[in-house]
Amino acid sequence: MFEDLIQASASKWAVPVPWIQAVIQTESNWNPDATGSVGERGLMQISPGTATLYGWDFSQMYAPGPNIDAGTQLLHDLIETYGLDFQEVYSAYNSGNADAWKTDPQVAANVQRAMDNLAQFEAGGTSLASMGILGLGLIVGLAWLWLHR
Repeated sequence: MFEDLIQASASKWAVPVPWIQAVIQTESNWNPDATGSVGERGLMQISPGTATLYGWDFSQMYAPGPNIDAGTQLLHDLIETYGLDFQEVYSAYNSGNADAWKTDPQVAANVQRAMDNLAQFEAGGTSLASMGILGLGLIVGLAWLWLHR
């Protein structure tokens, strides 16, 4: 889901694909219609203030393409500032402060979830919870076949 858009933005902005996937999983759980508590929109939860700062059309932030491209550009700029330290980059992405995870328990919890998601995507997989009922049914079915071979 959204693989082509993610790959295109990853190439355009030189951001690792698993980073984009982890942010989407953490921020919106892959819901392009997600709305945050302060009006953030879409898969990567772009805030009105960030859209204004970057000159993005905020009305387009529910559309997966513009949203993924905007979020990936923001990740690129944060990588330029903080290097390839996902913990600091995501803390800055999530809260506007790279060090917030050290003092704010809510940001720390968000950063930990994002890091857990990153580890799953870097390993090439996803959690059972994110697979949904169809994925779980497939696993159960395969287990049954293996046991009854």
